[in-house]
Amino acid sequence: MCKILQPAFIKKSAFKDNRIASYFQDLNISHFINVRLKKGKKAKSEKVMKKMTEELAAIYLVGYSRILDVAISQIRPIVEVKQVKRFAQQFNIPIPLKKHRSVTFATRWIFEGATANSQKSFIKNILEVIDNILYKRGPVFKKKAELYKLAELNRVYSYFRW
Repeated sequence: MCKILQPAFIKKSAFKDNRIASYFQDLNISHFINVRLKKGKKAKSEKVMKKMTEELAAIYLVGYSRILDVAISQIRPIVEVKQVKRFAQQFNIPIPLKKHRSVTFATRWIFEGATANSQKSFIKNILEVIDNILYKRGPVFKKKAELYKLAELNRVYSYFRW
């Protein structure tokens, strides 16, 4: 039998595995777990997220993944404003975001909203933030509106992006 050999100069790409290591089997929940992760305690973060998903399913009578998809899609920003130095001046330039980065912004904003009120438990705070997102109100929407307003004001400088 003759084997076909590949030339040594052809680069082999690494196998990209899209499987999720969590038992939730949901990209949004695994992203939530990784953002919530503190000091490498992933088991504790998974435990909190499991309680949160159970509460979400009990309150809304719909699958938790559907609720999180809707919440993230409602607050996911499309643009980001970055500072760039041109001609010895700083300019705020609106830059379009890729989906993964905008989802990261959305989850970060959800956790910032949940940690702002320390009087209640974290799970109740995050449920309240998600409820506010579903009804299009609260500090998370204010943050998104401020970002869009800043991007609109600096739209003139968008040609500095290149």
